[in-house]
Amino acid sequence: MSKDIHIIGKIWLFFMGALATIGIVTNLLAASQGITYIISACACVAELVGVIFMLKGKGLIYLCIYAVGYVANAVLVAMASSTVTASWFTGFIIGVALNVGLTYLAVRKTLKK
Repeated sequence: MSKDIHIIGKIWLFFMGALATIGIVTNLLAASQGITYIISACACVAELVGVIFMLKGKGLIYLCIYAVGYVANAVLVAMASSTVTASWFTGFIIGVALNVGLTYLAVRKTLKK
């Protein structure tokens, strides 16, 4: 585990890893209901791989892998949602930005310049 990541950053990354693990399991359990769940499970695997390597101190590449997996899952949820309003879309964008931003803040000292 990287010493460059503060305790609160490690807690955030562990939390995101736990959510990705839950996402993998639940999407695989629902895989018989459609290809969307299989794609979502793959995106959760990408998130988990990104989190694991970020905890090891690997930088920008794994942050990008995590962000792509997270955004892919967010888009899949948005496509499946039936009630998309302006306020929902605004919250969606803010939520994605907050998640990726907080993850960046957690690992910013491990990024190569």
